[in-house]
Amino acid sequence: MQSKAFNRISASIAALACLAAVAFVFKSLAGSVPAPSPLPTEAAPAPSEDVSAALPSPESLSIEPIKAPRGTIRAFVASTSDEQEKGLGDRASLPADEGMLFPFAAPGDYGFWMKDMRFDLDMVWISADKRVAGVARGVRADSYPEVVYPPSPISYVLELDAGRAAELGIATGTRLVF
Repeated sequence: MQSKAFNRISASIAALACLAAVAFVFKSLAGSVPAPSPLPTEAAPAPSEDVSAALPSPESLSIEPIKAPRGTIRAFVASTSDEQEKGLGDRASLPADEGMLFPFAAPGDYGFWMKDMRFDLDMVWISADKRVAGVARGVRADSYPEVVYPPSPISYVLELDAGRAAELGIATGTRLVF
């Protein structure tokens, strides 16, 4: 019997192999691919600098109100792969009435990490019927490269500032409205 971790690793290896094959096909179809441009020589901003200019603005992301038992969250929807990869990374904080929603095309065992995060989060795992499948509370910003997985296949993930899920009455089995 294989462990879940082994199955996840096997699935990850298979997915990487598929991506490599797709990249090879695209490179073959495109002919020659130009060499990447050199890395910028400009230094990365110091942690105290304002990095909000690099963040998606409310105008660039759609907003979905999500009703919980004890309040409503304005959730920025990360619907593209680039938006999902960036997530809330590099933000200094998250207002109490905001979150980020990650919708997926099909239910799955999607793992999340805290790359470039500067504050702790609650990750709310949501099934296709919009019931909470589980909550990872207080996931630490410094936990990268650890990956956090849902307890069962999910269709959405809602990221909130740490502690907000409990304040909003969000727990396993809660139905969210959006």
